[in-house]
Amino acid sequence: MGRKARHTSRTGDGGAEMRLHTAEYELESDEEVAKDEEEAALELQRKQAEMMDDEDFGIDDAEPSGSEEDEDEDAEEAPAVDDEELVGEQLADIANLADNGAGGAEDVEQVHKDFSKMSKKDKLQIVNQSAPELLGLISELEATTKELEEVVTPAVLKLRPVRRKSRPLQIGLRYLMTRQNLLLNYSANISFYLLLRAEGKSVSDHPVLMHLLLLKKQLNKMQALDEVLNDQLQDLLTKELPPEREAKVDDGLNKFFAKNSTKTERKRDAEGETVSGKKTKKHKKSAGVSAEELTEAERFYEETARDQAALKQSKKDFYTHEKPGMASGDEDSDLEGTSGKRGASYQIIKNKGLKAHKSKLNRNPRVKKRLQYRKAVIRRKGQVRDVRVGEAGKYGGETTGIKSNLTRSRKIRN
Repeated sequence: MGRKARHTSRTGDGGAEMRLHTAEYELESDEEVAKDEEEAALELQRKQAEMMDDEDFGIDDAEPSGSEEDEDEDAEEAPAVDDEELVGEQLADIANLADNGAGGAEDVEQVHKDFSKMSKKDKLQIVNQSAPELLGLISELEATTKELEEVVTPAVLKLRPVRRKSRPLQIGLRYLMTRQNLLLNYSANISFYLLLRAEGKSVSDHPVLMHLLLLKKQLNKMQALDEVLNDQLQDLLTKELPPEREAKVDDGLNKFFAKNSTKTERKRDAEGETVSGKKTKKHKKSAGVSAEELTEAERFYEETARDQAALKQSKKDFYTHEKPGMASGDEDSDLEGTSGKRGASYQIIKNKGLKAHKSKLNRNPRVKKRLQYRKAVIRRKGQVRDVRVGEAGKYGGETTGIKSNLTRSRKIRN
């Protein structure tokens, strides 16, 4: 009995000891889990605090103590490097969270920053850090658009109707149109570049950068000429130009036709016209042409007609060739009268006699050799068979169908 009691007491003490160890292990495990959760919560709070701005705490809305002059002095003395570094760290954290993750091995949800809650100063700092050329290009686009709308395009529209009046106006219009095309291309390329940046696309190796540089170089080359012509351009925009009129060419015939029309009107007025038994009255048109002007117009008309007749006769003599036989016959007829001998012919005058016929090919050696080569090629086709190259030497089937009464064979090549 004593042994059983001692055994029982020992067994009972061992079970209590095991339960004690189990409770301690569970307590330690709970403490580790709580510690891990606390560390994760602190890490999350730290990240959220880094993403928050001064506006979230209401610092910008609170009125600082002191006068406005103290505020300006504090703003000037406060260094902007801290804000720039803060924005840079925030953007770097966002990029790291998006690309690598918070711990490197765990997946972290990408956090998009709400730019609507940011101040204008912070936005400008972010733009200066991410794309410093954007502000310059935007100002270039505004200046280019303003110049096109207020200076170049109105000047082109003003010069175009009167460009035929003088040579300098034509040259000036050509210069303005060249400048207009350059500015339009430059503004279009800047707009396309801004569109690419707004869509988040990479522009480091895009050809639009090269186009912008080339157009900027051309505009810089024209800048010296623009400065010289700036005063003239302003005068053009402020002054009114007279409209272009068609130049009237007075060849002297207007007076002549005016005189004839006056005579016709006078004759009709003298005779009169009867309509329904009554004589119609017409108003006489006073031409207002003196006798000296009429005489001068008639003289000019006669000279013009005489010049035209002389020109026609010279053309007729130029295109008319007189044969030698006819010329000799005219001379003989002058010597011997109308009933005398006729003149010698071309064959008699040249006296070539009998001669062998010569081909016209001998006149041109190049054509003669070309025809000889053509005949030789034709003769060779009947003597030597042409070599079949490519698909021409293969059997392509019967083009006109299979003929039952025709058999062909081909050698089998190994």
